Amino acid sequence: MSTRLTTLLDAAAATGPGTALDLSAEPRYQGGAHSFEVSGTFVGSVAIEASVDGGTVWHPLGTFTDGGGLLNAGGAYTQLRGNVTAYTSGAITLTVRYGLLQDLKADLDTLLGRLTQPRAGYLDNLVRLDTKVSGVSAKANIDNLIKQLRAQVPV
Repeated sequence: MSTRLTTLLDAAAATGPGTALDLSAEPRYQGGAHSFEVSGTFVGSVAIEASVDGGTVWHPLGTFTDGGGLLNAGGAYTQLRGNVTAYTSGAITLTVRYGLLQDLKADLDTLLGRLTQPRAGYLDNLVRLDTKVSGVSAKANIDNLIKQLRAQVPV
């Protein structure tokens, strides 16, 4: 699986939001699951926040009050960030892992091996299309097609 690991807060020692990760600037970002990990020894709290409108409005996905926490959340966000909402002492680090579009080719190749010839021809065309597409909306449409095909063909 192809993913990217990014640090959202690096040993933060004060309240306030960290620098936002602009997922809309990542042409291979595919939405879906995000895994967040909070680490460090600290007294305080950190909120994981996401935006769907480019960073104008932020929505909380979860809050941690100590290190060692892991949160899995899904969605096609344009921005992600950590926000230290309370701080007394210590250092707070927050990382996120998110999926990249190149996983789609592997999924399609797997499906091609399990489908009857007519369906395989359609998916072969989708693979060719995948090499020409980098937008999240196109990826969402292809994901929906893959889900429909998976429902028809036992894995």
